[in-house]
Amino acid sequence: MRMRVLGMMSGTSLDGIDVALVDFTRDSEHPSTLRGHVVHTGEEPWPAATQEALRAVLPPAPADVATWNRLHAEVGEAFADAAARVLARHGGADLVATHGQTLHHDVRADGTVHATLQIGDASRIAAATSLPVLADLRTADVAAGGQGAPLAPPILDQLLLGADGIPTAVLNIGGISNLTLVGTGEVIAGDLGPGNALLDAAVHAATGRSADVDAALARTGTVSAAALRTLLEEPFYARPLPRSTGREHFDGDYVRRLLGRRRSQR
Repeated sequence: MRMRVLGMMSGTSLDGIDVALVDFTRDSEHPSTLRGHVVHTGEEPWPAATQEALRAVLPPAPADVATWNRLHAEVGEAFADAAARVLARHGGADLVATHGQTLHHDVRADGTVHATLQIGDASRIAAATSLPVLADLRTADVAAGGQGAPLAPPILDQLLLGADGIPTAVLNIGGISNLTLVGTGEVIAGDLGPGNALLDAAVHAATGRSADVDAALARTGTVSAAALRTLLEEPFYARPLPRSTGREHFDGDYVRRLLGRRRSQR
């Protein structure tokens, strides 16, 4: 039996819609084992207007229910169009799994996650592809008492690197960076802190560009040791794994607030 699944997600960096098309088959000798053959991986572009609208509602920017409602539809349309393009090129699928776009990840002061919200109308994806759609994947983990993030890396990292029992750390740097530890008898995963989220926010505020491509701007500067020491005093970094965070904490004004407070205390 073969099932072809199209997986889709967009991370906190908002740089594109990641897609993976995989054929899954059940091992004839070990029926509990699934084998995956990667047919296609790639990145589909966001419509420029939708991407900019998403950036405009991320914390600390205010947004109302009407704006989030419209974005839910627009993100669904963007995912639907991306799915249709990929499926047209590679011969269809049996199922679409979509993570959607995270808009808010609500972490309490004690580090537990109260709620998480991903948008992207799955019904629009189903209408565009005529396929069943599995969506809203983080909330089940949160409802069971988990962090809801990182969601996919721990499973994949364990399958790829954990079988031989060698302790291995896998680092993923996106908008928020996360780490998975495998080969230690248990899988431990969690967010480390900002990856490129703060860099992208600074570059966008200063230049209007979405990112510092190939670190062209960063290479022209030097590190402020005093500023770095202040930033590394962030209490989140002392929390044990598993832990999670997002742009709600490390928002576009985070560095300005922290370094501004340091200057005011002199």
